Amino acid sequence: MVNSMWLGTELYTGSYGIDYRYKDFERIINHSIDIGIDKVDTAECYGRDTQIEKFLGKALVGKRDKVEIATKFGHKFVGSKKIEAFDLESIKKQFDQSIQNLKTDYIDIYYFHSGENNDFFNDQIWKYLNELKDSGCIKRLGLSLKHSLVIDSDYQQLEYAEAFGIDVVQTVLNIFSNKSLDYVVPFCFENDIRIIARMPLAKGLLSGKYAQDHIFSHSDDRSNSVEINNKILNNNRDISVEEAIAWCKKRISEVVIGSKNTHQLNQNYSLINQ
Repeated sequence: MVNSMWLGTELYTGSYGIDYRYKDFERIINHSIDIGIDKVDTAECYGRDTQIEKFLGKALVGKRDKVEIATKFGHKFVGSKKIEAFDLESIKKQFDQSIQNLKTDYIDIYYFHSGENNDFFNDQIWKYLNELKDSGCIKRLGLSLKHSLVIDSDYQQLEYAEAFGIDVVQTVLNIFSNKSLDYVVPFCFENDIRIIARMPLAKGLLSGKYAQDHIFSHSDDRSNSVEINNKILNNNRDISVEEAIAWCKKRISEVVIGSKNTHQLNQNYSLINQ
């Protein structure tokens, strides 16, 4: 069976209010590989000091050939604050750091990470990244679309993807946030661009687990988006995990999804690959 699930790793930073130690992460990675998940999605800014990349590199020692790794560029931390860093010198440092963190000599998919148009349209960075691709250090270049651009129907980055050597696009897609269906998804299909959906459960809000107007703790990043949380919960309260994933999978075959524990891993893997 060809696996269509990407294990998303952002939640292991503790962003959903659960504190993950390395051993917790290692257990999840090992179980993922055991059940057939061969794709892992991470980023340069998941956790301060590139914590999750480091966790992943350590967990995959001796197993690198078993998974396709996607990571991203365009951000760094200054103290506890995450800032954008899309200039060439910053990207060079980020790439070298990711290679070191992941304990690998190549990255399968290297994504431009949700930047604005003025960050994207920089011939210098794409020249550098395509040189890395030509050398084999990057297998494929990707574009992780900033969702606010999709909402505003701003598709400039997508339309220049091929010119910059990009042939993988990641976009938000779920029952609530479905704007990508207007243009992004059809464009990728028509232009033979590999497309991957993210946030099929809208950060868990489309799982049927939360009551209307649920209040998240301050340690949970979802507490920072009360208005959008309530819109999702109040209008989609009867949606189940099974229905939400099936809806997304029907439209895009590859899906990035986080899993809090091995039980969720089993469930998500089964639903996405059925």
